[in-house]
Amino acid sequence: MRMDRAMLVGDAAGHTHPITGGGIHQALEAGRLAGEAAGAFIGGDKGALERYEPGFMELFSHHLGRAVERRRELVAGLSGVSMAEGAFGPLARRTWIGFKEYYRKEAER
Repeated sequence: MRMDRAMLVGDAAGHTHPITGGGIHQALEAGRLAGEAAGAFIGGDKGALERYEPGFMELFSHHLGRAVERRRELVAGLSGVSMAEGAFGPLARRTWIGFKEYYRKEAER
């Protein structure tokens, strides 16, 4: 997301949600972090740009990690498994962001 003195945000940086494809929230936060880093850099903090990517990961790694896990589960559930009557509903509830089951830990689901 950063090389030398250039920082990427939003679509250019691949800031999208692995399940929904949306990325407005990530892009806005990345823009804020990049702006703060640029301002600090211009103000003399030469290490400010190096903190941009770790700052983004601190904000989003937990959420993106969960989404990647759920996407893997969704793909596995849709490929090679017979979708017997009633099987899709539970799979969708576990793997789609709009359902409360998406946010539960594996042991709770």
